[in-house]
Amino acid sequence: MTLSYEELKQVEPMIVAVIGPTNEGKTSVLRTLSGDADFGEINAFTGTTVRAEIQKFYYKGIEILQLIDTPGFQMSSDILENLMLPTAHTTATGAEAILDQIPEHDDDFRHDLRAWREVNRCDLAILVVNVMESPEHSLARDSLQLLARAGKPLLVVFNGVPERDETAVHTDFTDLWRQSLHANGFDNIQVYDAHRRNFQHEIELFKKIIASADKPLTRLALGQELDERIDRENHRLDESRRILARLLLDTAAMEESRGSIPDDQKGVAQIELVQQLLTRICQCEHDAHLKLLQVWEFHPGILRRRALNAETVAKLTNDLLGVQSLEEIKKGGAIGAGVGASVGLALDIALAGLSLGTGTLIGALIGGAIGGGSQGVFRMNYDKGEKRITVKPQVDTLLALLSRGIDLTKKLQNRGKAMDDTNELFLSLDSKNIETPEIASLFAAHQAVTVQQFWERGLRWMKEGKFAEDTVSLELLLEKMLPLLPPFKREE
Repeated sequence: MTLSYEELKQVEPMIVAVIGPTNEGKTSVLRTLSGDADFGEINAFTGTTVRAEIQKFYYKGIEILQLIDTPGFQMSSDILENLMLPTAHTTATGAEAILDQIPEHDDDFRHDLRAWREVNRCDLAILVVNVMESPEHSLARDSLQLLARAGKPLLVVFNGVPERDETAVHTDFTDLWRQSLHANGFDNIQVYDAHRRNFQHEIELFKKIIASADKPLTRLALGQELDERIDRENHRLDESRRILARLLLDTAAMEESRGSIPDDQKGVAQIELVQQLLTRICQCEHDAHLKLLQVWEFHPGILRRRALNAETVAKLTNDLLGVQSLEEIKKGGAIGAGVGASVGLALDIALAGLSLGTGTLIGALIGGAIGGGSQGVFRMNYDKGEKRITVKPQVDTLLALLSRGIDLTKKLQNRGKAMDDTNELFLSLDSKNIETPEIASLFAAHQAVTVQQFWERGLRWMKEGKFAEDTVSLELLLEKMLPLLPPFKREE
């Protein structure tokens, strides 16, 4: 059911208090959930949030949700002790009874007082806990007992949950938190890490907020906002696929050619043409990465390249470009790798450090080609009549660009807004080739056609002709890329 504008004007915004002990990540969660990296203040000091701040959500210009960032609980043990004293007489119940036991003019209690005022007026309380810390410490334990007495609907968000790895040693207290929460009657739990955003978790969190709304119109409006949130995420994924598909098509269409080359200068000319071609590839990838950063609303300054040396160049050529083995590179391309490293660094400098790591890719490509370690990086043709060398990218080059682009897109999608732009994101040097057999076959078929045309029509066609869009169309490439960045489904 779609709400009319008249119905939307009757919606009362749902009030949600985001609460918890100090320094558990409340503001970080709100930043990531709202996509607002400027909301609130984040640092390592206790009690950074000193007053309630409101993050409002709108649907078609109508306010439908308020998420209130509250100061952290600091005096839960004292408040609980006050409640249990024989002199703690009050006719109030729930959160109001807790407020009655908080000294209004005692500066030590000012943060707790502000937080519990928001709990008292909210429709739902979201308790943020950092599962890397034990619930056994008194502040967490006593806070849970107070919340059990408050009688407010409670949704618990697990922040800081580490990635699961069979070989890793985990020090999180997730299971212990679940036990403690269950003992206090709280089983409505959702994982939502503020630093490692997971959009599926975000959907589930919104669904639980919606389920807690007691006003039908508000619940419907929140549901429509969730649908739009899913649509926005899918639009970003679709734009990312298009950017990467365009990168592959543009790169596949590239070539460098030079004629009238004497036999004794073929080697030098070949290296120069390779450098020219890969400089263009570098710039093309750089432009695509800038577009990806814009789509996901991140500043270009977050992306940095890693340090480069001959070993990492050889490793990159092996892992990223699909060369058969590292030993093959070392035997056939040791000299080439060194040259490639130098060229890669020079290109980074030439591009004022903005190549986002592609100088490293270029170094690896050149290194592999000169040393003979990779036969799948690019194709060279030499016409004896015109003494012309023509260089074009090969399939492995395209797949390397795609692998890095997918890697970057996923990192941007999963990057929480709790991080600021000084927290750098590295585009990995050793990204494994993604499984792209269908995409590889598309470009292999394209190259088979162009090779045939090369022999049939000669070098002039290669120089003047256009990339065969009917061989690898944008739509077909997007279809094959769909499983690499799959969309999210809306509930019907």
